[in-house]
Amino acid sequence: MQGLGFVLLVASPATLLIASRLWRGRRLSDRTMTILIVGITPALVFAFGLIQGSSVPFTLGTTALVLLPGLALYRNVVELIREQHSLTK
Repeated sequence: MQGLGFVLLVASPATLLIASRLWRGRRLSDRTMTILIVGITPALVFAFGLIQGSSVPFTLGTTALVLLPGLALYRNVVELIREQHSLTK
C-alpha cells in the first residue's frame, strides 16, 4: 500500500503538468483546468484516507472539509485562468 501512495504523490503533479500543456494548446477548456486545479487536493486526501485504512465517514468528512475552500474560490480561479488564457493569445 505504501507504493500506491508514492505513485499518487508523483502522479498528481504530473497530471497538472500534462493538463497545463493541453490547456495552453487549447485542448482543455478553462473550466476543465479549474476543476483539475481545485479537485486535485481533495482527490489526494480521499485516496490517502482509503489507503491508510481510515473509516469511510472520516475520509469523506476530511475530503469535504478540504473541498470547501476550493469550491468557495472556484469563480476566482476560473477568472484567473481566463485572464491567463487571454494573456497567452
